[in-house]
Amino acid sequence: MNHPKVLFVILVISFAFLSVFYSCSAQQQQKGFSMYPEITNRDKFFVDPLIFYEVDSLKARLDLYIEVPNDNIIFKKDINDEKYKSNISLIINIKNSVNENILTKTYNEYSAYNDKEMIKKSKESRYFFYNYFVEPGNYKIDIIIKDNNSKGEFKKSADLSVKDFNAQEISFSNLMILSKYKINEDGTKEITPLINNNIFGLKEFFVFFEIYNKNNDDITKEYIYKLKDNKDNIVKEDDLTYKLSPNKNQNVENIFLLKELKKYLPEEPDFDFFLYDNDQNIFFKIEIIDKSNNDLVATKKLAFVPKRLISEMHKKPPMR
Repeated sequence: MNHPKVLFVILVISFAFLSVFYSCSAQQQQKGFSMYPEITNRDKFFVDPLIFYEVDSLKARLDLYIEVPNDNIIFKKDINDEKYKSNISLIINIKNSVNENILTKTYNEYSAYNDKEMIKKSKESRYFFYNYFVEPGNYKIDIIIKDNNSKGEFKKSADLSVKDFNAQEISFSNLMILSKYKINEDGTKEITPLINNNIFGLKEFFVFFEIYNKNNDDITKEYIYKLKDNKDNIVKEDDLTYKLSPNKNQNVENIFLLKELKKYLPEEPDFDFFLYDNDQNIFFKIEIIDKSNNDLVATKKLAFVPKRLISEMHKKPPMR
């Protein structure tokens, strides 16, 4: 079975095009929204760590996707060339289950835009992609972003569980949520990861994943996917049948959900509804279940946050 080459839109074919920034003071943002500490801390930036399996090297691979909204970053205007410039450092720390540090990486990232470019860039985000080989086990990953212009610092942590792909005949990668998926005329595929995993306002989204078959022959497997809400109610489900060739099999599932999600929307969305009403603290999750034994083989939590709320949190003071 031949697998079309996958092109990562934001990170491979168009990385330069999508490397963009906002401008915002961390200190001023905290002053303006200190009453919403959980939301503001959460949305300084977004991280999606995903585990895949490298068939050629027989190793697990951590793909780390990071999205930084530009209005959380300070731009300083350089009087010499009249450009707005940002300067941030991304620090990645990975520790194993006994708290030993197994990896520390620092990446220094810069950008510079003129007045016209800045108008567009101020509405966008900047995207970063890093990958590392990891052994089976449990890990904690810390991601720190330092804004060297404002001296602000943001941090997020995530727990990682890396399974032993070599110990299973059939195994799944993590699930990657896509906002866009396109097949080109030459057969290549373009995918745009939805790093914040926020499905609010979407009429559809896509799920990309890989299935690894260690058998020497093709095998047919049947699964069920279930989209559930935060109360474990099934919002949508469907059968999935795959003919799996030996080694790696890439799959993309398209999920339409605009009609199903309408009932989760208040008549007039506001901060109180999404922040303080615990009964309405809505999120969703996708589950893929093996029909032969009812095992859960893959799952992913999805956010459900109004984009108006996010844009309100990222109000920009004047650029320096």
